[in-house]
Amino acid sequence: LGFKDTSQQAAIVDGVLVENGLLRQDPLSGKWNLAGVDRNTPLESLRTVLTHFQTAGDRPFSKLFAKLVEPPFGIPNGIIPLLCALVFRTEGPRIAIYSGAQGQRISDARVADALVDMAKHPGRYQTRYTKLAGKQRIVFKAIGPVVGLEFSERLAGGEAFYTYCEQVRMKLKDWVNSLPEAALKITELTDTQRKLLRTLRGPVPPQLPLLADGLVEFAAEDPGTHEELAGTGTAAAFPAIASAWRALREKIERHVEGVKVPVRTAVRTLVGVPSRSAVWAGPRLWVTRPKASYW
Repeated sequence: LGFKDTSQQAAIVDGVLVENGLLRQDPLSGKWNLAGVDRNTPLESLRTVLTHFQTAGDRPFSKLFAKLVEPPFGIPNGIIPLLCALVFRTEGPRIAIYSGAQGQRISDARVADALVDMAKHPGRYQTRYTKLAGKQRIVFKAIGPVVGLEFSERLAGGEAFYTYCEQVRMKLKDWVNSLPEAALKITELTDTQRKLLRTLRGPVPPQLPLLADGLVEFAAEDPGTHEELAGTGTAAAFPAIASAWRALREKIERHVEGVKVPVRTAVRTLVGVPSRSAVWAGPRLWVTRPKASYW
């Protein structure tokens, strides 16, 4: 790691990571590797950290902090970021950190700094774990193929499913961001549809559970989707939910296209590009073809 053998950093690494089997040297290659963290991890304090971050809902970091610094653990403040970082190495993509009274989300680029600061100011932070179940999983499987991401059973479990959901989220966000602001104000949208689009249009991609709840609420507006949302059986396709999303997309894109047509016509007029009803009648001369009349 580049530390001097006699440095404080080296002492912490040796006393915490190496002594507890969290940093191991491969006897063949000589390389050092950090151990993975799961519920079978022998270090009880590390299992406590993992359990805290994996629990659903908003979790004040102050509760975990108090548990770690008090008996029976008695862990010094400076060691707590190491334990948190080990958990974030495997669970980081599913954990969102929020700070301040307004609950501002910490960007991925600032997670390392936040983990250090959390041990100094535990009351300022809370975390939220991404865990999808039931209807939340169904809507991603239903809408993913509509936006060009085919779903298969090999993606149905573990980290592969969450990666798939993140890809669906990005597709949806890219589409919404491509729309003019006026498209989100058309009267044909329901309050639920408009709320979902606003969520996707925000500067930060919505957390997967938040987006999933919005998609479930959107789909449930169509009575034809209720059986699919109930999740009865082992359905591999969800045509009603997919159809509801296509209908929403087509409704918005028809509006956007309708707005563009008059603009295109005006631009053609200004630059002298003929309309489709004009015919060539010599150099620099176009004559509008008369409309046919029917008796």
